[in-house]
Amino acid sequence: MFTKIELQESIASNSNISLAQADVVVDALVRDMAAALVRGEGIEIPLFGTFSLVPVENTIHLSEDGTRAAEIVSADRVVFEPALALQGLMAFAANHPPFDWSARPAEPNDA
Repeated sequence: MFTKIELQESIASNSNISLAQADVVVDALVRDMAAALVRGEGIEIPLFGTFSLVPVENTIHLSEDGTRAAEIVSADRVVFEPALALQGLMAFAANHPPFDWSARPAEPNDA
C-alpha cells in the first residue's frame, strides 16, 4: 500500500521542496478534498479519476449472535471512478513487469 509518507517523499523529491513542505501540501490536499465531499461536491482530477457521493439507504444490521439490531442511518458513500487513462495504465501494468518511473531513458552517447 502506498502510504502518506511515500507520497510526501515523492512530492518532495520531484518538486525540489523539503519533506516538511510536502507534508503541508499533502495535508492541504486531503483537507480540501474532504471538505468538498462534506459539502456534497464531487472531485474530478483529470487523467486520474473522480470521487463522487452515492446515497446509501437506511439499513438494519444484526449483531453476530442475532440478538441485537442496530439501524444505520442513511448517509452518502464516497465512490472513486478511475479515469480511462488510469484504467489503461492499470491494465498495462497488470500484463507487464513493474515499471521504474524514476529511470530515465539512455542517452545516445551512453553506449
